[in-house]
Amino acid sequence: MKKKALIAALAAVLILAGCSNGNKPAETTTAAPAENTRAAAETTEAMTTTTAPETTEAALTTADSTGKKVIFTDYQGNAICREDCEVNEWGQLSVPYTYAYLSSGMYFDSEKNPDLFTPDEFSYSGERAEAGDLLRFETGTTVGSYKVASASTAISPPWDDRLGDLNPDADSGFYIASSEINFDGDMTFTGTARLYYDELYTVMSGDLVFIPDSCYAGLPMATDISARGEYNGTLNFDEKGGTDEDGGYFNPTYGGGLCVYSDAPLFHIGNLNTDYSDRADLHEFFNGGSANCTKKVEITLTNVHIEWNSNFGSAYSCRATIKDIKEIS
Repeated sequence: MKKKALIAALAAVLILAGCSNGNKPAETTTAAPAENTRAAAETTEAMTTTTAPETTEAALTTADSTGKKVIFTDYQGNAICREDCEVNEWGQLSVPYTYAYLSSGMYFDSEKNPDLFTPDEFSYSGERAEAGDLLRFETGTTVGSYKVASASTAISPPWDDRLGDLNPDADSGFYIASSEINFDGDMTFTGTARLYYDELYTVMSGDLVFIPDSCYAGLPMATDISARGEYNGTLNFDEKGGTDEDGGYFNPTYGGGLCVYSDAPLFHIGNLNTDYSDRADLHEFFNGGSANCTKKVEITLTNVHIEWNSNFGSAYSCRATIKDIKEIS
């Protein structure tokens, strides 16, 4: 496949305050900014919206960094200090908390909003949600009825030729490597589930993904905290795989099914053939796994992991495990 076509295929897949003071309570609660949830309702009548989970006080504690070495500051001015970090196994500096903005609940699909999608060209002309204010997440933070099991931010130090390694004590050159949030227990959503039978670039036969709809409003997004992104949310088309005339790369074409834009993460939820080989119910649900399959679903997930990293952004980094699933209209 020509380089331009490969870049287009990748684009279709990819588009989709302060330092810790050690005295924070074990449990904090994060609130959804009111302007974010209002934005979903005011954008268009055709758009599906929902009310954000009930929350109380936002976790916006600002610690004093006086006398500390600030190595990274996010786009809202929250600082991470060298003295509060530990060096992890990859030589990065890590703290047990992170920051993320909350989903607005903005959602469009090609069934309700066909004028916004040109599926054959993998093109979307609708609005995209703006990244909101950053809130702090750590172990015990709650959003609605959901509780954070753990969170972390990893900062990569610059390379030092004299050391032949990363230098965690450098004076400058630090950048964010990853921002992660893990949730405790089960989380139930509605949205679009896909089984890929045809292989694609970065997709194996049997891979499963899930994109929440507007039910995700008020929950944390996988966030590049170094800068507000312009192309937030997930743009996901029904893609059918196929090889080019040389039999080399997998060349996607429109599969004829639902295409969506959602201000929510795209979750990789395992592979039907390897991760769920003993789940007869899932094989039956996805029509035996013998062809591409897209369904609107209510799904219960466990091991929900939300991540942005400097290698892949969020497109391949958010994941979860299916506990239960049923089709909805």
